[in-house]
Amino acid sequence: DMPLKVIYLDDEEDLNFIFQYEFRKPEIQILTYTSPQEAIKASHTESPDVIFLDYRLKGITGVEVAKEMKPEIPKYLITGEINLGLSPL
Repeated sequence: DMPLKVIYLDDEEDLNFIFQYEFRKPEIQILTYTSPQEAIKASHTESPDVIFLDYRLKGITGVEVAKEMKPEIPKYLITGEINLGLSPL
């Protein structure tokens, strides 16, 4: 079986490390990015099964990044903020 391929984007390296540490398993391959542009590129070249995006990135939101990624890949926003009033990606 192929491992589940996950992209995780957060501009804070510590949070990328924590995500990778918490979810590392043989059946899950986690690719982490601090650069929105690199994560967008990876969404087109790495064929991920699911993408997790930080909402608040430097100079851009996770929603804007998601719009540049392949539309058929499920995407989930991660945020510590409440009351953002977001619609589904």
